[in-house]
Amino acid sequence: MDLSRLKFFVKVYLVGTARAVLLRFFGAKPNTNQWDKRMLLVNFDGLGDIVLMNGVIKHYKKDFPDREIYLAVRGGIGAERSLFGDFIDEIIYFDADRFKKNPWYGVRFINELRRIGFATVVNHDPSVGEALGKEVAARLGARDVIGYEGLGIQFARPFDANMEMGIQFVERHIFPRYTKIIPSIDRHADVNKRLTNFLRHYITIYEAVSGSRQKDYSSTVAVSPESDQSVLAMLAEYGVKSGEYCLLTLGTSTPHRDWPAERFAEVMNAAKGLKVVLVGARSDAPLRDRFKARYAGSFVDLVGKTSIPQVVALAKHSLLVFSNDTAPTHIAIALKKPSLAILGLGHFGMLSLYGYEDVNHWVYSKTAQCLCDNWRCIHTVGPAEPSPCVGSVLVADVIKEFASLVDYIKKNPNCPRTAFSVEFKHL
Repeated sequence: MDLSRLKFFVKVYLVGTARAVLLRFFGAKPNTNQWDKRMLLVNFDGLGDIVLMNGVIKHYKKDFPDREIYLAVRGGIGAERSLFGDFIDEIIYFDADRFKKNPWYGVRFINELRRIGFATVVNHDPSVGEALGKEVAARLGARDVIGYEGLGIQFARPFDANMEMGIQFVERHIFPRYTKIIPSIDRHADVNKRLTNFLRHYITIYEAVSGSRQKDYSSTVAVSPESDQSVLAMLAEYGVKSGEYCLLTLGTSTPHRDWPAERFAEVMNAAKGLKVVLVGARSDAPLRDRFKARYAGSFVDLVGKTSIPQVVALAKHSLLVFSNDTAPTHIAIALKKPSLAILGLGHFGMLSLYGYEDVNHWVYSKTAQCLCDNWRCIHTVGPAEPSPCVGSVLVADVIKEFASLVDYIKKNPNCPRTAFSVEFKHL
């Protein structure tokens, strides 16, 4: 048995079996008192995906006005309560690492949700390989447990052995405990070209649960007054005014998607006269230093100094957002802000090429050979190297696109001028 299979066996079978046995003896009974008035949405994916999902979360409260809407998300990703405005009533944080290692934590977490009591639980993560959220949803004793069959790319091209085993485990051991599985909209689609946007999967789940359709599925995110005020004060300290800077991020959650920091510096060197505000996690400090060594001007260094709500507020007050990470780009689109993103091809179109076509731009390599490969190409590069499709994005192409976008913004100060689109038709 190789190491990945051994880890999967320990994480899923040994810990999962121990958790199931403990729940049998120490599990709380689901609270059925007025549980029809409570609905739980579960999504343990990343921050950017949650922001994108707000395009449908915002409708649940309108469709179910007599219910309290709870949202369970992964802790530590920055999905703070303030980002959701009045779309939800309560947010519950889940510690994925503890759940995978400590069966007692899983028992306590599941019991906490059982004591609240939900008649309806919807696992809103369309990824079939994500087993944790599906396991939690299945264990709550809800009357209706609803899930999604999965993304076509995962069935066609599993990322690795762990994903392949995860899919098999979910289909054999978790889905049979659900009361409804919503069919995938791209299970048998051609995965050799642009993939179905994540938002379409979220919409499919929402419409199956609610029985209704909406005209507006644009993503959105709330900016708290406290974060807004603190950011304006912060910018004032550096002598930077709202609407006069580029909000820049350099790092991603997975290094193989990083576009070299030196290349970002070259792009910003060409954008003369535009102030730069750099944000990121503390772990992005080495990238910041590499950017600083190549950048010819001065910039506002806020790396490791801001909360996620403050980053959202900084995006709101920026001229545009420039990144190679999906989360800042999703935030920009949710705020109707211009954005430029470096795009890899592993999930081409799945989390990109949507929003407001006149101001949300992506630059990607048209020569790379790893189109829609589910990022399997990263197995051919070192742990700190960009994947081939990201590494082949040329500085000259990005400079050209950046200059074009800035010029458009200056000529059209009230942009966006196009309507929100779930998938751009012209690439």
